[in-house]
Amino acid sequence: MVIAIIAILAALLLPSLAKSKQQAQGIDCLNNSKELLLAWTMYFGDFREVLPYNVPASTGNKGGWVNGIMSWGNSSDNTNVALMMSGQMGPYARNPGIYHCPADMSVATGQTIARVRSISMSFAVGDKSITGSGQRVYDPSYPADPGLWPNFLRSSEFRVPAMTWVFVDEHPDSINDGFMCPPTGSTDTTQWGDMVASYHNGAAGFAFADGHAEIHKWLQSQTDHPVVKNESWLPWPATYPFTDLLWVEDHLSPVLVNPQVGQ
Repeated sequence: MVIAIIAILAALLLPSLAKSKQQAQGIDCLNNSKELLLAWTMYFGDFREVLPYNVPASTGNKGGWVNGIMSWGNSSDNTNVALMMSGQMGPYARNPGIYHCPADMSVATGQTIARVRSISMSFAVGDKSITGSGQRVYDPSYPADPGLWPNFLRSSEFRVPAMTWVFVDEHPDSINDGFMCPPTGSTDTTQWGDMVASYHNGAAGFAFADGHAEIHKWLQSQTDHPVVKNESWLPWPATYPFTDLLWVEDHLSPVLVNPQVGQ
């Protein structure tokens, strides 16, 4: 009888304990994001408003705010803390733990410890070259053509920093370089290119250019994609009315005028 009562009580308490753990991880994730934002701010403060470079994998694994290319294979980049922190922000973000969401337990094939990073930078932030040549992601004529995405190279270029995200928890299957690109093209609002994570009970952490961070809850179940340890399912079609994807894209730059959706 006593054992049965204990089992019933445990069954009642476990969901509450799991929820408390998720809340604690969410708080830790927010703190990590805020520390990364502080390091990011210190960097451009030392470099006359020039933001850290944010280079895609096509340029190799070095030259950006963070170095190394993540994968599910047995690559040393997955666990190489020194490589990760040899990026431009390394001297400012010296705690390797802040690059990693505490809820991310992903371990690559053939390895025994968690991968070093679960946070990526918005593709709309930072120079895409490794030389500081001013390379932007699509077209620097924005906002002359509102159908094209913006790209901020200096801190002074942010129009509404409180509504423009810089760092995000990226999905374990999607994360590779430090470059997170939700849309698949300059006018796409119907499918995910890189995918956001859902670590916090169907939510992801975002850090914004004004220095604040928040956990954003996904409103569409399709956004909470299971981890399958490969990226073959990407790009991933969003579901009408594209609520989650549009939120992420609208906060790449709050003055962006999205093309008509579903027309």
